[in-house]
Amino acid sequence: MARLRSQIDTRAQTCIANRAGLSTLLRHHDAQVAMALAGGGEKYNARHRARGKMLARERIELLIDSDSAFLELSPLAGWGTQFQVGAGMVTGVAVISGVECVVIANDPTVKGATMNPLHAAQASARVRDLP
Repeated sequence: MARLRSQIDTRAQTCIANRAGLSTLLRHHDAQVAMALAGGGEKYNARHRARGKMLARERIELLIDSDSAFLELSPLAGWGTQFQVGAGMVTGVAVISGVECVVIANDPTVKGATMNPLHAAQASARVRDLP
């Protein structure tokens, strides 16, 4: 197989500046994803668990086949709006009993799982986009 060689000069100032800028954006992205994964935050997660309930991602983990991965589709839904990042909902694709399925779980730690315009749009858009 032919080996591809890069023509990019990684020591050039433009390349160094671009790498630094991208690294900053990736750190910001990772922070936003962490916020979405945290749901409503530690206070509300602890209150939910104290009631003997599981968090949305924990319920999904028990639902899907043990050897299946969960492909989360839109953890940053609602980013840049007045709504919580993740839109209070977890959506994705996984295998359940050997069948590929769309999985949707409301996150009760985010505003009591109340629906907002992004919540509804996220669910319908994901189902509509599937083959």
